Amino acid sequence: MLSAEEEIRRLEGDLSGSPTPEMLFNVAFTASDPTGVLERVRDAILSIVHLSTSEIEEEASRPNRLPSWLVVSFAPEQTEEEVANWLAWWRSLGDDARAGAEEAKGWTLPDWLYWMTPGERSWAWWDAVLTSPTSATITVEADGWPTPIGALRWLIKAAGAEVVSNP
Repeated sequence: MLSAEEEIRRLEGDLSGSPTPEMLFNVAFTASDPTGVLERVRDAILSIVHLSTSEIEEEASRPNRLPSWLVVSFAPEQTEEEVANWLAWWRSLGDDARAGAEEAKGWTLPDWLYWMTPGERSWAWWDAVLTSPTSATITVEADGWPTPIGALRWLIKAAGAEVVSNP
């Protein structure tokens, strides 16, 4: 898996020097401005990839490193009662509807940052390419498959993507 320094170098566009890892996968998306989406995703990851777990936990309570467009994209935190009500409703849904309900709910800042901590994030930015005027693909290195990429998929949507594929 890439070190934080290697990932930062790749995020900044220097794709030289790293041997191709064993496990790469693509997350494709469509957007009216895929270049802008890629820039926002890169900026968000660059703002925290070098942080320790304790620094990320501090960011969850007082965000000052994340881009402002991202901070305002998070869902508000819910009370215990709201969580219980939502969970009861969610459990009443069929499997297909559950996935859609989870995606529509959004992520809170602490939940998203948890999955971006060094101990939980099992993927690293490898590359990104525009595939058409309205689509792009982000390639990530992973420790194995399956790997949790919900936080990445949400970030891509929050950055302006309309549809994000499952790898």
